[in-house]
Amino acid sequence: MGNHVHLLVTSARAAGAARLMPAVAAQYARHLATAYGHEDSVWEEAYDASPVRARAHLLACMRYIEENPVRAGLVAQPGAYPWSSYRANALGEDDALLTPHPHYCSLGRSPDERRAAYAALFARAGDGFTPVSRRRSGSLSPRARSRS
Repeated sequence: MGNHVHLLVTSARAAGAARLMPAVAAQYARHLATAYGHEDSVWEEAYDASPVRARAHLLACMRYIEENPVRAGLVAQPGAYPWSSYRANALGEDDALLTPHPHYCSLGRSPDERRAAYAALFARAGDGFTPVSRRRSGSLSPRARSRS
Protein backbone atom coordinates (compact mmCIF):
# COMPACT_ATOMS: atom_id res chain seq x y z
CA MET A 1 0.00 0.00 0.00
CA GLY A 2 2.68 2.43 -0.97
CA ASN A 3 0.14 4.52 -2.83
CA HIS A 4 -2.35 5.46 -0.09
CA VAL A 5 -2.94 5.81 3.63
CA HIS A 6 -6.01 5.22 5.77
CA LEU A 7 -6.52 7.37 8.87
CA LEU A 8 -9.46 7.00 11.20
CA VAL A 9 -9.44 10.20 13.22
CA THR A 10 -11.67 11.37 16.04
CA SER A 11 -11.28 15.09 16.40
CA ALA A 12 -11.68 16.97 19.66
CA ARG A 13 -13.04 19.93 17.67
CA ALA A 14 -15.85 20.01 15.11
CA ALA A 15 -13.63 21.15 12.23
CA GLY A 16 -10.47 19.41 13.42
CA ALA A 17 -10.31 16.66 10.84
CA ALA A 18 -11.11 19.04 7.98
CA ARG A 19 -8.20 21.24 9.07
CA LEU A 20 -5.82 18.32 9.71
CA MET A 21 -5.43 16.93 6.19
CA PRO A 22 -4.57 20.19 4.38
CA ALA A 23 -2.01 20.89 7.12
CA VAL A 24 -0.51 17.40 6.75
CA ALA A 25 -0.37 17.78 2.95
CA ALA A 26 1.30 21.20 3.21
CA GLN A 27 3.91 19.98 5.70
CA TYR A 28 4.65 16.87 3.64
CA ALA A 29 4.96 18.97 0.46
CA ARG A 30 7.51 21.21 2.23
CA HIS A 31 9.44 18.14 3.38
CA LEU A 32 9.51 16.63 -0.14
CA ALA A 33 10.59 19.95 -1.65
CA THR A 34 13.37 20.46 0.89
CA ALA A 35 14.63 16.87 1.01
CA TYR A 36 14.20 15.85 -2.63
CA GLY A 37 13.48 18.98 -4.68
CA HIS A 38 9.98 17.61 -5.40
CA GLU A 39 7.71 20.31 -6.80
CA ASP A 40 4.72 18.37 -8.15
CA SER A 41 1.48 17.66 -6.36
CA VAL A 42 1.86 15.51 -3.25
CA TRP A 43 -1.19 13.36 -3.99
CA GLU A 44 -2.95 12.48 -7.22
CA GLU A 45 -6.37 13.11 -5.67
CA ALA A 46 -7.73 15.13 -2.79
CA TYR A 47 -8.28 13.25 0.44
CA ASP A 48 -11.63 11.60 1.08
CA ALA A 49 -13.34 12.32 4.37
CA SER A 50 -16.58 10.80 5.59
CA PRO A 51 -18.18 11.19 9.00
CA VAL A 52 -18.37 7.96 11.00
CA ARG A 53 -20.92 8.18 13.78
CA ALA A 54 -22.55 4.82 14.40
CA ARG A 55 -20.72 2.17 16.44
CA ALA A 56 -21.20 -0.53 13.77
CA HIS A 57 -19.86 1.79 11.06
CA LEU A 58 -16.80 2.72 13.10
CA LEU A 59 -15.97 -0.92 13.83
CA ALA A 60 -16.53 -1.80 10.15
CA CYS A 61 -14.14 0.99 9.12
CA MET A 62 -11.57 -0.21 11.64
CA ARG A 63 -11.83 -3.74 10.27
CA TYR A 64 -11.62 -2.50 6.68
CA ILE A 65 -8.47 -0.50 7.41
CA GLU A 66 -6.84 -3.36 9.37
CA GLU A 67 -7.61 -5.89 6.59
CA ASN A 68 -6.49 -3.64 3.72
CA PRO A 69 -2.84 -4.85 3.71
CA VAL A 70 -4.12 -8.45 3.78
CA ARG A 71 -6.38 -7.82 0.77
CA ALA A 72 -3.43 -6.12 -0.99
CA GLY A 73 -1.35 -9.29 -0.46
CA LEU A 74 1.27 -7.52 1.64
CA VAL A 75 0.76 -9.66 4.75
CA ALA A 76 -1.12 -12.81 5.71
CA GLN A 77 -2.82 -11.31 8.78
CA PRO A 78 -3.65 -7.77 9.93
CA GLY A 79 -1.25 -7.78 12.87
CA ALA A 80 1.71 -8.47 10.58
CA TYR A 81 1.51 -5.07 8.87
CA PRO A 82 3.99 -2.72 10.57
CA TRP A 83 1.65 0.30 10.62
CA SER A 84 -1.46 -1.59 11.72
CA SER A 85 -3.33 -0.74 14.90
CA TYR A 86 -4.54 -4.36 15.08
CA ARG A 87 -1.79 -5.33 17.51
CA ALA A 88 -2.96 -2.63 19.93
CA ASN A 89 -6.69 -3.22 19.48
CA ALA A 90 -6.71 -7.03 19.41
CA LEU A 91 -3.49 -8.03 21.15
CA GLY A 92 -2.99 -5.25 23.69
CA GLU A 93 0.38 -3.96 22.46
CA ASP A 94 1.15 -0.38 23.48
CA ASP A 95 0.91 2.20 20.71
CA ALA A 96 1.53 5.82 21.65
CA LEU A 97 -0.27 7.00 18.50
CA LEU A 98 -3.60 5.43 19.46
CA THR A 99 -6.32 6.52 21.82
CA PRO A 100 -9.12 3.96 22.11
CA HIS A 101 -12.39 5.30 20.72
CA PRO A 102 -15.44 5.14 23.04
CA HIS A 103 -17.13 2.75 20.56
CA TYR A 104 -14.12 0.44 20.77
CA CYS A 105 -14.25 0.70 24.57
CA SER A 106 -17.90 -0.36 24.48
CA LEU A 107 -16.84 -3.79 23.18
CA GLY A 108 -16.22 -4.97 26.75
CA ARG A 109 -15.83 -3.95 30.36
CA SER A 110 -12.18 -4.90 30.64
CA PRO A 111 -9.27 -4.49 28.23
CA ASP A 112 -9.18 -8.28 27.77
CA GLU A 113 -12.91 -8.38 26.87
CA ARG A 114 -12.46 -5.52 24.37
CA ARG A 115 -9.46 -7.17 22.72
CA ALA A 116 -11.28 -10.51 22.44
CA ALA A 117 -14.39 -8.87 20.96
CA TYR A 118 -12.29 -6.90 18.49
CA ALA A 119 -10.35 -10.00 17.41
CA ALA A 120 -13.69 -11.82 16.97
CA LEU A 121 -14.67 -9.26 14.32
CA PHE A 122 -11.80 -10.62 12.22
CA ALA A 123 -12.57 -14.26 12.97
CA ARG A 124 -15.91 -13.71 11.22
CA ALA A 125 -14.27 -12.19 8.14
CA GLY A 126 -15.72 -14.91 5.90
CA ASP A 127 -19.32 -14.28 6.94
CA GLY A 128 -20.27 -12.55 3.68
CA PHE A 129 -20.14 -9.00 5.08
CA THR A 130 -18.08 -6.42 3.27
CA PRO A 131 -17.47 -3.77 5.90
CA VAL A 132 -16.92 -0.78 3.65
CA SER A 133 -17.46 0.00 0.00
CA ARG A 134 -17.09 3.03 -2.22
CA ARG A 135 -20.23 4.94 -2.98
CA ARG A 136 -20.50 6.73 -6.29
CA SER A 137 -19.42 9.93 -4.52
CA GLY A 138 -16.15 8.26 -3.52
CA SER A 139 -16.87 8.35 0.20
CA LEU A 140 -16.90 5.28 2.39
CA SER A 141 -20.09 3.54 3.46
CA PRO A 142 -20.95 0.14 4.93
CA ARG A 143 -22.83 -2.42 2.88
CA ALA A 144 -23.80 -6.04 3.06
CA ARG A 145 -22.69 -8.35 0.27
CA SER A 146 -25.39 -10.64 -1.08
CA ARG A 147 -24.94 -14.30 -0.28
CA SER A 148 -25.14 -16.42 -3.39
